[in-house]
Amino acid sequence: MSERLEKLHTKLHSKLDTCIGQLRATQDHLEDVKNETVANIEAKLATAKETLDAKKQEALAAKVKVEELGKAKLTETEESVAEWKANRHAHKLEKRAERAENYADACVALALYYAGEAEVAILEAVAARQDAINSK
Repeated sequence: MSERLEKLHTKLHSKLDTCIGQLRATQDHLEDVKNETVANIEAKLATAKETLDAKKQEALAAKVKVEELGKAKLTETEESVAEWKANRHAHKLEKRAERAENYADACVALALYYAGEAEVAILEAVAARQDAINSK
């Protein structure tokens, strides 16, 4: 495996591990909230919202990048890529690889952000249900 491919693999693997870890933590929080007070849930919700707000600009930039790179990807037809390979247009193939790597990176960044958004939504749902239960 080439050094660049190894770096890409390591980078994306690490980000995916982070995303999986975040989703598992969210799952654990959901299990824990059954036994928690409203105040604890509100505190967790506030923390989750702060974390999400801190990542919002990064997520917006990633979303723009995904849209741009997605459009660029559509213009790369199988025929043009085959032609680049046949004619050994290494610079075009290199740019294509860089765009694909950036696209994957931006998609993972969005997945991380949406995992945080899911945690906020879950905590908000739990808090709302607690409010409904406590109002009876």
